[in-house]
Amino acid sequence: MPSTSIVLILGLLLSSSTRAFVETNRVHIRRFDAPASPASARFNSVGGRFLRVCSAASSLTLPTDSDDKATIVVNDDTRCVSVPSASTDTSWPPNHPNFFDEQLGICRLICEEASTHDNLFNARTVPTDRSRFKEHPRCTARFGEVLLHARNSASSSEEYQLAVFNAQSVLNYVDGCIQSNARYPIRYGLIEDVANALQCTAIRKFRAKQISADTCTPSPTQSADERPKSDFIAEQSDLEILGRLYYSAVSYSDHCLREVGLTSDHCGFTVLLALCRAVSASTRDPSCTSMLCKDGTKLDAALSNHFNGLTTPGCRFLFSPRHGVPSKKIGVTNCRSKHLIIAFSSLGNGLVRHEFGGSLAKLNKDLEEPFDVLFVADPAQSWYQKESRGHFNGFEEYEKRIGVASRSYRRISIVGDSMGGSAALLFSHLATDAVVSFSPQIELNGDCHVSRDDMTTNIRDGFRIRLFHSVDDGVEKGVKIAVHRGVEESDVKHTDTLISGIAHSSRRGVQIVEHEGCKHHQIAVYLKEKGELMHVLA
Repeated sequence: MPSTSIVLILGLLLSSSTRAFVETNRVHIRRFDAPASPASARFNSVGGRFLRVCSAASSLTLPTDSDDKATIVVNDDTRCVSVPSASTDTSWPPNHPNFFDEQLGICRLICEEASTHDNLFNARTVPTDRSRFKEHPRCTARFGEVLLHARNSASSSEEYQLAVFNAQSVLNYVDGCIQSNARYPIRYGLIEDVANALQCTAIRKFRAKQISADTCTPSPTQSADERPKSDFIAEQSDLEILGRLYYSAVSYSDHCLREVGLTSDHCGFTVLLALCRAVSASTRDPSCTSMLCKDGTKLDAALSNHFNGLTTPGCRFLFSPRHGVPSKKIGVTNCRSKHLIIAFSSLGNGLVRHEFGGSLAKLNKDLEEPFDVLFVADPAQSWYQKESRGHFNGFEEYEKRIGVASRSYRRISIVGDSMGGSAALLFSHLATDAVVSFSPQIELNGDCHVSRDDMTTNIRDGFRIRLFHSVDDGVEKGVKIAVHRGVEESDVKHTDTLISGIAHSSRRGVQIVEHEGCKHHQIAVYLKEKGELMHVLA
């Protein structure tokens, strides 16, 4: 619980409309660690650790009642929910017939401009801001746009020429494949070969060595005494490991890169993945419930399993009985605890890991009856919407596996930060005790953290509707739900969306805790640095 030094500020400095909403619906909001200040100061935000929130999330818009839209009707205590199905979503551009040709057209444009203007790079202004591509580089099908972005953001003539070279290579390769097999724009089996390269024994050993070298990463074989002593990992450490994972991926898929004629670097690898993804989307069976063909789904799962900070590929769940308590300490029996804490992971610094291990271990050491911890991660970075095989029915898989793992416990609590904070609310109906959510995303449409191009409007709407419904169910069961946020504008909008979307009777059961001293998105890290995270988790 919060320490006595934390002051409960009753005079909330909210806009008049928000204040009226809060007063009308009796929403509990506490503000920590700062004296009263002008309301306009609430939106003075700064960048986070890695993924800076650069645009506010869209405000809540309730969909219209139609067959192909999500519908939600709230009448005080009554809620009727229809969640849209990802399998019936036709809004993903790569599934459209003309998408692949449009990307090839961009490649042709790059080559034509390069041949027409020999000194085009010298004539242009070198960009001072090397902005990221608009979509996640491992989850995009826009191979032409990836190359256009690489060309336009080139800081040297060499980088510019490499982008042109890769664009010409794609055109030559596709033309050659179409001439030999008019039904398939790339060699049949290329997608599977890339997936296999990312899952071969050699790359798995290399990956395991890099991850295990980080002493903060928990291993399923570690004893309770050896469990992680850290909640979150430093950005530099994650970026170094991510760089090694990219190096290994490029190295072991080099034969595929050479087949297409692409450069053996980050750009060439990204284009290869996007090309495979675009072909997988355009050649899938229309009657298939997946947005990708079978090989494309396999490649998607292989990428998720390789690019993460989990000890074992696909290790989304890690169970830690009596977490952090030395086995030789006290008279602890071998039977399970009566209390389970489920800890959902965030995106981290671009490398998903299990989180909150340090603080939970410290809390456990002072308890007469230590709790068990189930660490849950989403290496697909899909807000727990993708399952282990690459399909968008992750909610059902996570719900089922968590339900099985937690069914023998009397008390079930949930905690999560950012993407994990969203998951804590999404699965709050599985809790029986308490839910603590840090800076969750509620409205995924328009949020810059969500960069997967295949998370379509239907999927994001379904996520939001399920989350509202789950919170309603949790509150109805008597679960205490607390949402902690800083004062960054996007985080404020997300919590406003949460309160607006849940049932009227649930609003008094959700506590919004605003920490005015935190000007960025990373509220859990902020509390950790101030020494207050354990008090919040207690």
